[in-house]
Amino acid sequence: YEVTGKALLLSVGYDRHRTVSAIVTPIMEGFQEEIGWPSDVAIFDNDAMLLVETSRKSGPMMLNRHPGYRAPILATSLGQVYLAFSRLEEREAVLAQEADKPDPWNQIAREPNKATKFFDEIRKRGYATMHPDYSRIEYRHSMTSLGVPIMTDSKVFASINVLYLKKALTPEQAVQTMLKPLQATAKMIAKESDRRTEK
Repeated sequence: YEVTGKALLLSVGYDRHRTVSAIVTPIMEGFQEEIGWPSDVAIFDNDAMLLVETSRKSGPMMLNRHPGYRAPILATSLGQVYLAFSRLEEREAVLAQEADKPDPWNQIAREPNKATKFFDEIRKRGYATMHPDYSRIEYRHSMTSLGVPIMTDSKVFASINVLYLKKALTPEQAVQTMLKPLQATAKMIAKESDRRTEK
């Protein structure tokens, strides 16, 4: 007998998972009430972004993602934006491990020059978007997302996204209407994390 990958959902990062979840839950509820779309908060966990909280479980959009879900790093706005704002050494190590995986979103990990430009652009604009192939595979092209970093002391420790229907908003409309509220929510989470750390 051997432990399968899915068994990791029961324990990996569980303490951090609960700690961050306690901070973000009320803030995310307020954010969803403001914009009407669901969102997730995730932390980096070795080879994936571990969802610590999601507002998908409430409201009309049930998208079958729960805390503990392990999202692909380069496929999701959560992972892309985390890597963009992480230390160069950490990013390079992640790209090296992802380069061996055949998924289409990992192609950029095999192209260092393109990867450098890609992450530079994310940092410049302040957000990442879901990879189109992940949207196709997971949501039949119906959904995409914006993701921003959650940072304290200029260091990224988590990321938050907002998901929306492509038929409801263009990418430009999504950025115009949701980016600032999303960034403000990320700052609220970071501030609350700092406050609890200082206690």
